Amino acid sequence: MQELNSDYFENLAKKCLPISHTAAQKAYFEIEDPEELNEFDEALRSMVKETCMLLVSEGGELDDNGSENYTDTVEYQVYILRRKKTTNSISGIRAEAKSILVEVLKKIKVDFRTNVKSRFRISNTTYVKVGPMGDEGQWYGYTAILRFICPFASGLKGGIWSDN
Repeated sequence: MQELNSDYFENLAKKCLPISHTAAQKAYFEIEDPEELNEFDEALRSMVKETCMLLVSEGGELDDNGSENYTDTVEYQVYILRRKKTTNSISGIRAEAKSILVEVLKKIKVDFRTNVKSRFRISNTTYVKVGPMGDEGQWYGYTAILRFICPFASGLKGGIWSDN
């Protein structure tokens, strides 16, 4: 069963051939604080490859779904970016990035198809164009907000309440 964490996304970046992240050929970075824009610049400066994936852990939403079926919807923001070379058109770069993003979403869907701990729905995925990004404004692509729905028990946890 697939575990939902930053290691999962780093492994996606390693397995996705256009990204092919390795320790020596960096193409993946986890952004700790998205409010610090210089963190994006630092991440992009560290990229060796022409295509990269950035991950931002957004938080989530707890819901009781109007019943005793509680869920924790965990959100991640994934960026697929391509470096602009002098001869590339921005629209072409974005089209390539979107194609890779779609493949990443399909892979996630397959990986979480039989997962009882969390579900992923492509139908609720919002994506937007991004760029120019980086110090020299050479990165363009797409970002998407991914939502994973994780059910959890509705009963109270024993041992943390004085009246139980």
